[in-house]
Amino acid sequence: MIPCRYLNQIYFTTIVPDVMEIIQYFGLDKLVHCTHLVNLDLCKEFYTNLHPRGSGGHTWVSRVGCVDIEFTPSILQSFLECRASESSFTCFPTVVEPFTDSLSHLSIEVIHQYYFNAPRAPLRRIFNATRMSARSNILYKVVIGCILPIVTRGQAKIRLPHLVMMYALEHRLDINIAPHVFESIVHFSSPSNEKLYMPYCHILTSFFASRGLDVMRGQLHQLSKDYDQIGARQMSLAGIERRQGEMVWRAQEADDSDDEEEADVPAPALAPDLAPMTVEARLTQLEETVRQGF
Repeated sequence: MIPCRYLNQIYFTTIVPDVMEIIQYFGLDKLVHCTHLVNLDLCKEFYTNLHPRGSGGHTWVSRVGCVDIEFTPSILQSFLECRASESSFTCFPTVVEPFTDSLSHLSIEVIHQYYFNAPRAPLRRIFNATRMSARSNILYKVVIGCILPIVTRGQAKIRLPHLVMMYALEHRLDINIAPHVFESIVHFSSPSNEKLYMPYCHILTSFFASRGLDVMRGQLHQLSKDYDQIGARQMSLAGIERRQGEMVWRAQEADDSDDEEEADVPAPALAPDLAPMTVEARLTQLEETVRQGF
């Protein structure tokens, strides 16, 4: 299971209200404020049995709990209740240029310049997320935690689909979020290196319940407030703090000159000279480092 993330609503409402405004505008409540219970057995059944029905790739079916469940972008849209859009643009799992619909006036170069204030290196598709502003990095954490989850634990690198999604959200572009979630689920239904990765398990558990399945039977997983919630703890671990009303970096991460296109990115190492931290913040950081090691 890819870790399920949800937002600390009080933290984001009071500390990062502009991100909450984006969430409310696009109707992402079910993606970021979820049930804390996951039924691992039903989710594994769903991903294992998911297959296309007919041609076109828009209708998929899975057998879960002895019930055949139809799965389409429109069904998912109806469940998630995201902001409605006629746009057919998707950027996951691959960004294709030229962009269409509401992004037709944009390019990867424009988006890269906006977030990194520098030209994009030729053909580069992976970037150092710590070179964005701290405020942009917070939105990045929401995207990879709740909207387009990633497999790797490290969050220092950002790939094109997530960068494009960030720009579309921040600029309130006319896109439909549900098809992106649909494409992500379909993408991960195929094992990679003999491993089955399962994102959105907390969302799918709620989806199964809406279809009348008993989600309380089987192997259950309770989300952790300490490790699954995106809030003050995660920002402190990332080196982001609030200073004079602004979200800023406490310290910069290492260079990204050794990026590889498809490299599995490990969690970033601690800087050799740490910036001043409280004892509580230091203990929290060590706690998280040990947990990731296990």
